[in-house]
Amino acid sequence: MEKVGGTRRFAERDVDAERDMDLSFCFVHPQYQRQGVASSLLKLGSQEADARKARFWCTSTPQAVSTYEKNGWRVVETHEVDLGKYGGNSIYTRAWMVREPRGD
Repeated sequence: MEKVGGTRRFAERDVDAERDMDLSFCFVHPQYQRQGVASSLLKLGSQEADARKARFWCTSTPQAVSTYEKNGWRVVETHEVDLGKYGGNSIYTRAWMVREPRGD
């Protein structure tokens, strides 16, 4: 079976491992969604990134792109995964996103 890994090549191309930060996973239990939990977590990480003057990278699910955008992130590129290759019947689009450091 072919490996998906499309956004991995974006990271290899864009991320400065010595300076940048990477958010690997950020999920909120459904019982606590739509209460600002994810935004609070992103704010904490963003404050640390700003203190380090670091870009903050992540790969987002389609459902979370708007939450990231509301918190200062932007889509750099998207990666489409043909789920038909894996037994599904649709295209799943993941977003490669970045938040630039803020402050002086």
